[in-house]
Amino acid sequence: MRTLLLALAFCLPSCFLAPDTAPAEQEVEHFHNLLDQGEFERFYEQTGAEFKGVSKQADFVAILDAVHRKLGDVKSVKKTRTDWHSGTGGTSIALTYETTFAEGPATEQFNFHVVDGKPVLVGYHINSDLLITK
Repeated sequence: MRTLLLALAFCLPSCFLAPDTAPAEQEVEHFHNLLDQGEFERFYEQTGAEFKGVSKQADFVAILDAVHRKLGDVKSVKKTRTDWHSGTGGTSIALTYETTFAEGPATEQFNFHVVDGKPVLVGYHINSDLLITK
């Protein structure tokens, strides 16, 4: 019995270790750089098949153009939440940021699936009153 408990004591922490989110955080930084440069098509090309399956390039480019036109360049970001899930379908990471743009604040969420050890964007959501009022 003692051996079983000892084995569980070593196994359980490693079974629930959070994935390394640094590569996904770097992708968010890369996204913001491309947004500031107006490189919307280039960013779309780097998204995953799941993203492309629900969002046409022209639609996504139009959305990012509106975001950049109404909110301006990124001035600062603060990660406020990290969620992850690992299972038989792989690992998913969701990062939420409070982002300050030149024209005001927004909340952004980036959803990634980890494919061959690399984060691939499968979802992007932005919420800002300025997108409605401007």
